[in-house]
Amino acid sequence: AWLAEEEEAAPAAVSAEEEELPAWLAEEKEAAEAAPASPPEEAPPEKAPAPTPAPLFEGIDLPDWLRVEEAAAIEQEPVETPSESLDWLDRFIEEEQVPEVEQQISLTALERMPRPPLAPLSPARQEAADLFSALVAAPEPPAQPKVIKAPSLVERGLHWLSQKWPPALLLLVLLVSWGQSFPRLQLPLHSENLQAFQEIDRAIMEGAGELAGAPSEQAVVLVAYDWEIQRVAEMQPLALALTRHLFKRRARIIAVSTTFQGGQLAQEVLDISQQESGYEGLSYGWDFVNLGIRPGVASALHLLSTDSLDQVFPRDFPFGQPSADYSLVQQAPTLAEVDLLVIMAGEENIAISWLEQVRSYYPEKPCVVIVPSDLAPLMQPYLQARGIAPDAILWGTAAALEYEGWLMRNEGIELDRELPLQQRLNLLAVAELTLVGLILIGNVVQLGQWLKGLGKKSSQR
Repeated sequence: AWLAEEEEAAPAAVSAEEEELPAWLAEEKEAAEAAPASPPEEAPPEKAPAPTPAPLFEGIDLPDWLRVEEAAAIEQEPVETPSESLDWLDRFIEEEQVPEVEQQISLTALERMPRPPLAPLSPARQEAADLFSALVAAPEPPAQPKVIKAPSLVERGLHWLSQKWPPALLLLVLLVSWGQSFPRLQLPLHSENLQAFQEIDRAIMEGAGELAGAPSEQAVVLVAYDWEIQRVAEMQPLALALTRHLFKRRARIIAVSTTFQGGQLAQEVLDISQQESGYEGLSYGWDFVNLGIRPGVASALHLLSTDSLDQVFPRDFPFGQPSADYSLVQQAPTLAEVDLLVIMAGEENIAISWLEQVRSYYPEKPCVVIVPSDLAPLMQPYLQARGIAPDAILWGTAAALEYEGWLMRNEGIELDRELPLQQRLNLLAVAELTLVGLILIGNVVQLGQWLKGLGKKSSQR
């Protein structure tokens, strides 16, 4: 009985539920019932059975107890998954789409909406806007041709010099060649340099016996060519003047050195002096000899003071022959037989070593020191404090210039017939002045161009 009552109440509940459905859900239900039924899905084609693998011992005669029955391959049927219907999603998308007409209506409504008023301009912006409007409304002024001022004669000349360097170089050559015709001025001699020239002359004449009135032989002079190549500009003119002075007086020269470059520099001075001195017949080994170098300043000079020349300098520099074979070394084997000692040193320590090691052994022997001009403030305190100072000293290019003038006036010796030292210094001064002038001209031209560009910028503004 209770089961019969439940069956009778079930249809009534279903109908009550149908009455309680909302309108939109009822419409969907009616549309679903009205839709045609979907065609039945076709069954998928059956798969071909997978090939069974070949047995391992196929084709081999095996005994019965080794044979194993092959298991049949079990075919697994594919499991079909029910496809879910997505009709409700498509319908949901279609309902959400907005028609084009509604979009156009909404855009038209937006365009017709009143725009908010602009913010008021500040006084400065309003003034700028009024100025811009006035400039736009005003007509453009006609273009006026620029007035170009004709360049002056000085400007044209400076421009020509800046563009034409060959004429400038030609002007430089003319100035240098004009400088060669400078007159030879009579330079005044300083008392110290004059004393040195006279001391050299007196020692040569005394060594040759001329002061006694009966010259019997030639004086022997030991000359130390102790400077390096960086001192050639100052030391070589002094060495040339001294060597030619000795050749003029027929003095015999023994050249020595304690620096590595001294032997070659001494040979160059001897060759030049022999060729341009005007004397012929000067023989190597008798009138002059170059004994080369002995390294070690202090030790070499100590040996030179006590031992013979052929032991300190066993071979000469140009030929490598034994020093004892030359007659000049045989005539003056030690410093005791030398009549004059000339020390030409390029450095302070070398000059002081000569005075300490050699001059102290022979304090009565005439001695002349020749050094560069920059060593004067270093050597003078030492010479004033020590009692072994030389009899005379010559400093740098100024002494060389005075030496050449003194030899030309008193001895008739023109050391450099083509280009004396004084004229070379004049040409150097002309070249320096010409270079300074060209630099000034270039600066003036550059300044003029800068001022011209500055004027153009100001006119454009």
